[in-house]
Amino acid sequence: MEERTYEVDSAVVIKVTAQKNLVLQGDAVSHVHLSGAGAAQASWEETDEHYVLEARKNIEVTVPLDAQVQLVNVGGHCEARDLSHGIAGESIGGHGSFQRVGDITVHIVGGHLNVTESQGQVQVHNVGGHLHLERCSGDVRIDQVGGHAKGSHIEGECRLPSIGGHAHLEHMQKELHVDAGGHVRVSINPQGEQTYDIRSGGRLACHIPHDANAEIAMDSPTLRPGSSRAKVRVLGEGTAQVRLRAGGHIALVEVDPDQPGPDPTRVEAEEVRDVHWAVEGVAQQIRTGVNQVLGQVSDKINQALKDHGLDTQQREDLQAQFKDISQDALESAREVAETVQTQSRNIWEKEVKPNLFTSSHPASSPSRDPNALAEERKMILRMLSEDKITVDEANELLKTLSQ
Repeated sequence: MEERTYEVDSAVVIKVTAQKNLVLQGDAVSHVHLSGAGAAQASWEETDEHYVLEARKNIEVTVPLDAQVQLVNVGGHCEARDLSHGIAGESIGGHGSFQRVGDITVHIVGGHLNVTESQGQVQVHNVGGHLHLERCSGDVRIDQVGGHAKGSHIEGECRLPSIGGHAHLEHMQKELHVDAGGHVRVSINPQGEQTYDIRSGGRLACHIPHDANAEIAMDSPTLRPGSSRAKVRVLGEGTAQVRLRAGGHIALVEVDPDQPGPDPTRVEAEEVRDVHWAVEGVAQQIRTGVNQVLGQVSDKINQALKDHGLDTQQREDLQAQFKDISQDALESAREVAETVQTQSRNIWEKEVKPNLFTSSHPASSPSRDPNALAEERKMILRMLSEDKITVDEANELLKTLSQ
């Protein structure tokens, strides 16, 4: 396999076009080294301001640490490591993986994007797959993420305005603006007059230091019936503005920053409420269903009375019998509803409520709190009450969670 080497200045600018996969490695060298299947046929050209590299097959390129790399186009995957001046480009057809790289500015990544130990800002217009960010020192803005997004230890401002799946973002040090179609779990540390806008199509869990200074507005259709959809909570002086909006349940978890993980006992009681009202939805469905059936039967009986020309006494006798049947059916519905409520409350109190949130560092906890499965069980009950799943499907999901 042929290899090629070109002597260059340390701060060289290189424009790269690769039809297939590209690997870029920064090193303490004063040359550019080409290897891999595409090295032999690669085109290398020097201009007054930069170098141009074009490769038609998979290629690995070693460049000086201070080299400035501009990606014209990469047809396959792109992997880059140890580029202090960062990397910029138009499009990457496959996955993008960047480690210990300065500023990252790429328009489109067709597959997944993985950024680890970024030493500058990260700006990408569109990521077709999942997004993974870890230990990024600068601001992050990803306009669109097709899949899930996971991030931790982001020191700069983070903006993820369109996430197709779930989002799990921990240790966000500055402002966070995120909108996800699925569930969202975040841990933030509001400071000064920062603003946070966190939106979730499903459930939303927000972990926040108990000594934070923030005004927190929560908007969810699952907040307690009879009260406003939006609730406001003020911590400390309330200088930072936090807005939480979710299509499902919102849980605000106050944590002690000196502890290794979130403390489930500090879950805000006003937001993480007893499941009574969710179970009441199931009970109401039972009663409504019985009433609908009785109404249909009543209409048919009345029509039959008219069709068969029964005398007054015969009609009164049949109507009296139907009234007794109706009362028995409604009483049975009431008993079933109470049974559902009682059993669900028992599950909530004994199995769910103590375990609403588990620590993100389970190994540090000597024993498991009895409330670990709360949020998932509650969502299953809500899905059942909304006819999104059947009773059998709900039982299967509950069994899976109990394993």
